[in-house]
Amino acid sequence: GAGYQVRITKRSASFDLLQIQRIIVATAPEAELVEERAGDVLIRLNVVHFTGFDVMFRALEEKKDQLGIGTIGVTLSTIEDVYIKIHFEAASKTGQNSDIYDDAKVVGKTRHRKPVASASLKALVIKRAIHLSRSWDLCLVSCIMPCLAILAIFVVEDLLLPQPPSEVPGEMALPVTLDAIKPSGAQVFVLQETGIDQELADMFARLTVTGERATVRNFTDARRGLFMEAAMDFWRYTQTYILGAAFMRDRVELWYSAYTNGSQAVAMNLLTTALLRLRTGNPTADLSATVVVHEQSVDTDRHDVHVASEMIRKSAVFRSFSFPVVTSLIVAGFVLFPVAERTCQAKTLQLMTGMSGSAYWGSNLMFDLVVYWAIWIFAAMVVLQYVQLFIDSILALIVVIGVFSGLALPCAYLLSRRANTQYGAFAIVTITFSFFGTSLLILSGLTGAYERDEQVTLDYVYMMFPPYAFPSCLIKILKLDIENRACLRHRQSIIKAKCKALRNEMWGHMLYCCSTTEEESDYWSPVHPLGFSQRGVGYEVIVMAIEGTLLFLLLSWLDSGSLPISEVYDPDKHKAHESLDRDVMAEKDVVRDIVSKNIFSKAALTVEDLHKKFATLHAVKGLSFTVLSKECFGFLGSNGAGKTTAFQMLAALIPASRGEAYMRRCTLSREARKWQSKVGYCPQYGGLLETLTAREYLRLFASLRGVSTHKIEQLVESVVNLMGLDGIADNRCGTYSGGNKRKLSMAAAIIGLPRLVLLDEPTAGVDVVARRRLLSGLRVVMDYSNMSVVLTSQKMDECETACDRIGILLAGQFRCLGTLQHLKDKYGTGSTIKLKLQSRDAQMRKSVEDAIEAQFPGIQLMDFHQGIFVFRLEEKLPWSVLFSKMLELQSQFVLEYVLVSDTTLEQIFIDLTRTYERQERGKSTETSS
Repeated sequence: GAGYQVRITKRSASFDLLQIQRIIVATAPEAELVEERAGDVLIRLNVVHFTGFDVMFRALEEKKDQLGIGTIGVTLSTIEDVYIKIHFEAASKTGQNSDIYDDAKVVGKTRHRKPVASASLKALVIKRAIHLSRSWDLCLVSCIMPCLAILAIFVVEDLLLPQPPSEVPGEMALPVTLDAIKPSGAQVFVLQETGIDQELADMFARLTVTGERATVRNFTDARRGLFMEAAMDFWRYTQTYILGAAFMRDRVELWYSAYTNGSQAVAMNLLTTALLRLRTGNPTADLSATVVVHEQSVDTDRHDVHVASEMIRKSAVFRSFSFPVVTSLIVAGFVLFPVAERTCQAKTLQLMTGMSGSAYWGSNLMFDLVVYWAIWIFAAMVVLQYVQLFIDSILALIVVIGVFSGLALPCAYLLSRRANTQYGAFAIVTITFSFFGTSLLILSGLTGAYERDEQVTLDYVYMMFPPYAFPSCLIKILKLDIENRACLRHRQSIIKAKCKALRNEMWGHMLYCCSTTEEESDYWSPVHPLGFSQRGVGYEVIVMAIEGTLLFLLLSWLDSGSLPISEVYDPDKHKAHESLDRDVMAEKDVVRDIVSKNIFSKAALTVEDLHKKFATLHAVKGLSFTVLSKECFGFLGSNGAGKTTAFQMLAALIPASRGEAYMRRCTLSREARKWQSKVGYCPQYGGLLETLTAREYLRLFASLRGVSTHKIEQLVESVVNLMGLDGIADNRCGTYSGGNKRKLSMAAAIIGLPRLVLLDEPTAGVDVVARRRLLSGLRVVMDYSNMSVVLTSQKMDECETACDRIGILLAGQFRCLGTLQHLKDKYGTGSTIKLKLQSRDAQMRKSVEDAIEAQFPGIQLMDFHQGIFVFRLEEKLPWSVLFSKMLELQSQFVLEYVLVSDTTLEQIFIDLTRTYERQERGKSTETSS
């Protein structure tokens, strides 16, 4: 398989490949066409001798104009080429090689469409679920640790803090009447079935209205009527509907409220009184009942109040420290995954599919809310084991927890943007919520702030801080529940008596109850926890809802894809002194023409005068070039040449200091997210989610790019096979070698066929056979689609194999640009001649050297060892003349072999680099002088 290869560039549309092949086959019968590109063709001759080459090349050179030939280059197959050919021939015999082209065809014909929001959202949520299920450390930190912390708080509080005394009203006769348990505003319902005696129902209703001053509602369906009342205003329903009676044909049902103590006894007393009046005919007949309780002494009350005060004070202090800590642990666990995605660039690649920042963060928020509520459901089960709460307090807690979720998660996401590691972000969020939450709770005077009017203004300021707002709401709701429960336990007259007896020794709930007696209301009404009083949390809920909305909008805007404003760059101050190559200038002229005439459809990508300057480093200096449809354009340069920086600008990841890039109906600086939706990007490092398998990762990107759902599986399988990942596609990405990770990154970049694919050193770490397979597959995909590719590389063979045109980048600027053969013809300094003597006689060596120098005046001997000569011919001779002289030389000596080849791309690159370095040293010397 080793032998000569001929690369011929096309000069015009009259290029006659068929006639060229006929001329070549006449000399090399086994010659075959390796590839044909827009600008050139490569033909493998499959011979190692050059007998008849002088005649063949003379025919091609003489008919150059007729055949449309530009230039002719000759190379020799390397041992790498031999190895690759042997491998592919063996694969073809076993039927493994044909799948490459079949799979490439599927990939090249499966185009994306506008992504469906529901499909993208589903893919993102599945990604989160898979990651959580495979990350035990994330489960521990995000789920288990917060649940254990909540349990610990209430266990410790139950063990260490004294319990409040049970306050029982004393030594008073309490009548069993509706007026006693609900002095005003009570409502009673009556239900009467048709066809029954109405007298008892009417008597019951009159007794309720006249004797108890209640409002009677008539229902035809008790369950439905009460349900509608509760649905309209649940709080009013629980506080006003005390009892009711349903009069059936065979029975009477008494209904009573579970929210009002004594309602069952009052309902029974009303019904028996109605029966008595009906049977006796006496409208004033009455059955009365009383409940006698034993009054505690004032000393006992004083002791109980002091115990309750101490309990509430200690509980408030304990919760001021513990609630912010638990809140911080719950919230901090949700930043681990977003930070992991950001630091490995997986987030960047997902956003580059055209997804909006709001969609990305919305999917994270949606998934995190499920976990968030799971934690709080566990917390509710724990809390209700230790704390008895009114239904209104429970509803208020649900509202506060729900509203806080919309604030805490965006707040945590924003805080985590400053961190470079997962657990660094966890620490930042934990410390922020713990420290500021505890500090502000202590500063607000939680142990007495609610009784001091001068604290009201500060509380409104503090509630603007999320670490304070949520634990403050929890503490207020729980405290208000204790106060409401204590005050509801007494009639108004008892509260007044206790307040008068205890005077200024009250604290906590008794102070709260006593403060309400000054209004001299007919009955005491508990404060609703969601109210807008100082004891309610209504204002906090509104503030948290507004802040959460604003923070989410800010988060979405930060990831909207808009490029930040770069520095103002003055090109005159940094104008390059060195003159540009003629081809580079011609390319600039082409770009200027396209931009001035606004004909961006002429090229897949148009880049105009692109600069990037970091402080004193001018990384990219005025790049201008075009990439045509189906063209592969290569950036060849050493480390630090500016390749990756240029790619990051073209991927809309960093702003350019100057310049612009264009695609059809899209401009880089003005429409960054739209631009990214048309670009597939394979970064130099990272970009993979290590907990996902290759198939799962590619399904994600296929969905985000808008590939039809029914085509995703076939496309993923084809891409997996094309990239040679079929044997490991079900293993997690984190277990892959460096080369296989590069394959997967390249696969994600081309899936869905974006208009432009940017490959930053895509085959780094990939073995030689796999590299050739990848690049060959990429060419087939490009042939079946309109996809264009720009790649960077330090590998000469990669650029030779894949690229239609190559730009050699030195110090951020193109030094030359053109097809491979064009660069060889322009910058190549002649040819390389390698020959080996069969005899190692010193005299023979001298004779060969003299004969070669006679044939090629000025030729240089570059190397000699073990009978092998390596000569470098600077003069550019026609190939027919060169091979004619070599045939003459071969007839004079007994040589084991003679090899002649063109200047390699590597030699051109090295020569240009050395020339540039000499120029820079010269400038430095002049500056120093």
